[in-house]
Amino acid sequence: MTPTQKPSKYFEERLSLYVKEHLLPGLDLGNPKFGIEITNRGCHSLIIYLQVEGVKPLIIRGVRKRYKLERIVRNCRYLSQHGFNVPEVLYVDDSAKTYREFGHYIVVEERIEGRSLNEFADLTDFLPLIAQTFAQLHSIDTDRWGMIGSEKKLGFFRYINKKAQNELTQLVHRYKDFLAAKEKKAYSAWFKDNRLMINSSHSFSLCHGDPYLTNILITKDRQLYLLDNDHTKYYPMAIEFFKFGFVLNQDDPEKMAMWQGLYFQRLSERMQEEFQRSKNFYLAFVLLHITFELLKDNWRRERPYTFSPVRAKHLFRQCIEG
Repeated sequence: MTPTQKPSKYFEERLSLYVKEHLLPGLDLGNPKFGIEITNRGCHSLIIYLQVEGVKPLIIRGVRKRYKLERIVRNCRYLSQHGFNVPEVLYVDDSAKTYREFGHYIVVEERIEGRSLNEFADLTDFLPLIAQTFAQLHSIDTDRWGMIGSEKKLGFFRYINKKAQNELTQLVHRYKDFLAAKEKKAYSAWFKDNRLMINSSHSFSLCHGDPYLTNILITKDRQLYLLDNDHTKYYPMAIEFFKFGFVLNQDDPEKMAMWQGLYFQRLSERMQEEFQRSKNFYLAFVLLHITFELLKDNWRRERPYTFSPVRAKHLFRQCIEG
């Protein structure tokens, strides 16, 4: 079953039996009363609410790929060790039998009671808390880049330039009236010519990796939780700053300025200098990605952007031309 399909009665019965015979004993909970609710909240995974008598609310997460299962467990532990609020992983089932039965591996997490950022009409009041969390996250740095546990020291420019060149090529091929071949050639050369902006950076920051409104949760006592942490990695902080900044503030210059001011208040002078050295390259990279995704109409999890692909392209051109 995929996350968007309505579960069959048979699937629910098998899942209930699995909870009773395997999951609850695996959690050392004996045989209490329980209830399950299969939701459509997962984008790429299966999300099931589990309520067990006498126990705090839980979530059963069905994950299709074993490496993603391993990332969830590893990254949640890593973030927690560094002082960030994440759901506690309580149970993992990576057996082939379970995968054959449900088409997913199983992770059980605590269910955090709160509201994700996409449920708020206005995020202004939460910007200080969000900026503090992400500045603290990005202040943890290293000279290597990549997913937690598999960081690399070399090859970052080759990696990031390949992504930019690929999106420029797709823009020309798929949206010829939007981006001319002549423009593509100039923009392609700009990314290559500004390699020194990347080479001058000597560190990469701890980043959430998937900073969308649905992945950030605020509790009633104003605690911020990071959810869906399987993309956590060491990456340039400016990419996450700009990407998340546009998600949070859209095309509102006042809110973007507030976001930047709150964020920079919590960065060391060294980190601020590092940000400034490479910000134009990474801003252009993020705006190129946003332009491409807006043209594909591929921002399903977020509120609609207030600016059009034409506006995003204009900002991209401004960034490059200064």
